[in-house]
Amino acid sequence: AARSTSNKVPVLGTGGTTSHADFDTYPDTPKWSGAVYADVTVPVGETFDLKLHGDVYAQSSNYFSSTGKSLNPNTKISGYTLANFRLGLEQREKGFSIAALVKNAFDKKYYAGGIGFASLFALNVVVPGEPRTFLFEVGYKF
Repeated sequence: AARSTSNKVPVLGTGGTTSHADFDTYPDTPKWSGAVYADVTVPVGETFDLKLHGDVYAQSSNYFSSTGKSLNPNTKISGYTLANFRLGLEQREKGFSIAALVKNAFDKKYYAGGIGFASLFALNVVVPGEPRTFLFEVGYKF
């Protein structure tokens, strides 16, 4: 797990001379995260390949403030798991390719980060993750 080597921080521009707060959470760093993926290629005729790619990314909960247990409470966001897929038809040597992709295939609602303003404005702001997104690719190898 990530940790700070020095957990003291000057508060609100004091220059470190009078008022300090302790770092009590390590921001934007889940205890664990990881991804797995699989690729499958199936020949289609003499010149084309059908390619399928799938991946899953997951991470545990994390804080988006270094003072999440003191000055900026309620800055912990839940962990999440996302799945992405790609299906494409490609010429083996030179030529065209076309593919369809979907990111966040199951339209998981999640937060990707945030800004802890509770100590200044009594407000924290979270950043929502990307919703399900469809993409199309057209390419040419030469």
